[in-house]
Amino acid sequence: MGIKSTARTVLSTVLCRARSILNPPLGPYRPDLSDTTFIESLLSSSDSLHAAKETFAAGHHETARRHVVRHFVHRQTPKFFCDPIQIGTLTAILLRDRTAWVAALRARVDQDLNVGLRIVSMRGGPLAGQFEWAGIQPGPGDDDLFSAQPHRYGFLPRLALAAHYGMPTLGVIAQLINRWVEATEAGKGSGYLSPLVVLYRVLALNWTFVFAAGLHTGGDAPSDDLLFLILKILYADTEYLKDTIGKSYPNNHLLADGFAGWYFGTMFPEFPSAAQSREVGEELFLREVRRQFYDDGANFEHSTHYHELGCEMALAYLLLSRRNGIEPADDIVERLKRMLAFQLVLFGPEAIPLAIGDSTEDPLFPLDAEHGWGAGAMRELYRALFNPNVDAAPQDDLTVERAYWLLTGELVAPSPLPSPSGALPTSFDHGGFYMLADCGRRARLVFRSGPAENEPISAGHAHSDLLNVYLSVGGVPLIVGAGTYTYRFKTARWPPSTPDWRSYFAGPDSHNGLMLGADPYGAMVGDFRSRDVPCRVGLRRRVQAPLLAWLEFEVEGANVARGCRRGVVHIGGHYWVIYDLVPNSIRVMEGASIGLQFAPGSRTSIADGPVIDVTLGGQGCRICLSGGFRDPKLLVGSTKPLAGWVSPRYGELVPAPQLRARIAPGGDPCGFVIQASRGEGMSCSIVAEMVGNFCIAFRMVDREFVDVLLVRTSTSDSLMAAWDVEFGGALAWLRMVEDEIVDCRLAGVGELRYRGRSIRTADIAVLHLS
Repeated sequence: MGIKSTARTVLSTVLCRARSILNPPLGPYRPDLSDTTFIESLLSSSDSLHAAKETFAAGHHETARRHVVRHFVHRQTPKFFCDPIQIGTLTAILLRDRTAWVAALRARVDQDLNVGLRIVSMRGGPLAGQFEWAGIQPGPGDDDLFSAQPHRYGFLPRLALAAHYGMPTLGVIAQLINRWVEATEAGKGSGYLSPLVVLYRVLALNWTFVFAAGLHTGGDAPSDDLLFLILKILYADTEYLKDTIGKSYPNNHLLADGFAGWYFGTMFPEFPSAAQSREVGEELFLREVRRQFYDDGANFEHSTHYHELGCEMALAYLLLSRRNGIEPADDIVERLKRMLAFQLVLFGPEAIPLAIGDSTEDPLFPLDAEHGWGAGAMRELYRALFNPNVDAAPQDDLTVERAYWLLTGELVAPSPLPSPSGALPTSFDHGGFYMLADCGRRARLVFRSGPAENEPISAGHAHSDLLNVYLSVGGVPLIVGAGTYTYRFKTARWPPSTPDWRSYFAGPDSHNGLMLGADPYGAMVGDFRSRDVPCRVGLRRRVQAPLLAWLEFEVEGANVARGCRRGVVHIGGHYWVIYDLVPNSIRVMEGASIGLQFAPGSRTSIADGPVIDVTLGGQGCRICLSGGFRDPKLLVGSTKPLAGWVSPRYGELVPAPQLRARIAPGGDPCGFVIQASRGEGMSCSIVAEMVGNFCIAFRMVDREFVDVLLVRTSTSDSLMAAWDVEFGGALAWLRMVEDEIVDCRLAGVGELRYRGRSIRTADIAVLHLS
């Protein structure tokens, strides 16, 4: 272990011990799960509850429990997403029209029951056996997210729903919950690890109750004892939550505090703390939605997973408010629309998640067989609430079932043809994300610039992903986000020989940008970064049009990447050119390089040029490097150096090819072209040279054409000139076939000349920089 790494580990240990001294851990929380406390605390808001309190006081406890259950099963208000009486009809529709959903759910439940419960990326004991709540093992590095996840009860709604499809699960549910109560009352397990764990459980129990109560006829009807037990835990959990509202860390946890208070205060007005919790929670939740989500819909945590979590909360707030006759504030509705649009744009019409920042893939509403990202559900919820003309999620996307239940079965039919009115934004300036799609090649490149100037940030879950690119072709991700793997920093909890996985996946070396030997966000010294980071990016160039797009950003702040610039030029229908402008003081640093992480299973090769070919799932791309890069290597599952790893889901570690190429000292420009395959052979190569200190010139050569791209990199008004092309504007791209110009795209105003003769641009759309 290096000196710096050792010092960080020692510092992390000292900080942890200091925090434990200043804030000594409390003993295990032990909820009051007695019948007496629950029934006596209920407000007498109906005849059934009044009768329950009277009969309980008279000693008729079983009758009292039946009265309580009857009230909650048959009450008309407040309205949940679905009422128990609707469940039978809704499941019958799925049995008739969505057999794939039913089959997938049955298969998932069967595995959880008989093989073992999927816990994050591992499997625990089978639910149909003697599932040990107090014996759930932590993950690598003593990771308590593993031991806590089952306590969120995310598997219970599926078990209850499976009973509608003939699976004998109600007895298993009762056994599991009773064993959980025994462990929790004994102070064992992680049931109250955090308010967020409890919120997840409240939501899962609420769905479990409604699904189970929907089995209201025949021998499959749940016992009153099971439904009463669920209600009792719901009450105990909300009693815990009411005292935590507003006390969590001011990121998604604080947002969840507010949502929790509003949610149970709205859904359970019979609980004595409901009215106050709803008022306090709603105020906090709305304030945090406005604070944590930018005006463009992106999120100040710079994590697409936690962005999705916020979307789930905001969707529930909107849907349940409307279902109960309340219209949320216009700005909240508009912000949710933009939040969902952000999800749709980054994940594309194929609804394939793009993991940027930390992720644990744990949905707030586990209502489908996948129990992961809900990209398809987000797309269908956006279509139902805001714009049905947007492309529907793929037919085989199982997560759409999540939207089905949240919308009470009211999914929107797919549009027969794409509609112009279904257009989505392509730029998210506040969040630092830009989508450059090439419809002709069925390819999408996402450019991640980084935290924008003058915008708030909460960087605890952010990754050091400055100036990154991500590529999918034909719906197949090729250049990808590496994922997270773990939240646990390298301490004594890990075996001594274990790499520092937390710093690797959160740092620049696992990403698709510059690698400069240090983290521009600052070295990690614990599980999470501090709220702020000494790093921002500023927009320097921008042109966006259907056939020509150009973006350039520069890193600012007191960090190792200060002054580095990256630009992306998209020549619509052909390719993307990415260039890096790296100060000489950084170029001479040992190890200064770029990286591109490819998807697991990709077939990759390097040929002279250098040219890197990448293929996966019948799709491919070619990446051609300019002479500013040296010694390109493809590393797969390497530990020295640590490179070539992807975490498809939290806790999972998979080797995958990663390109690394050194940035050469000196003046050679650093650029590369990415060409998506359209079925034809790819043979493009790239040559780059500097023109003075104000322009980069690129020359791309194919068997059939020669392209020249001139990019102005300063405010100089000198004439750009290279390879017989001259231009006085900001950017020029020309394609020549047998020395004749066959295509030309320009940005900025100036004379264009080729081989000394002026080129008429009357028939060429000249774009002007704003």
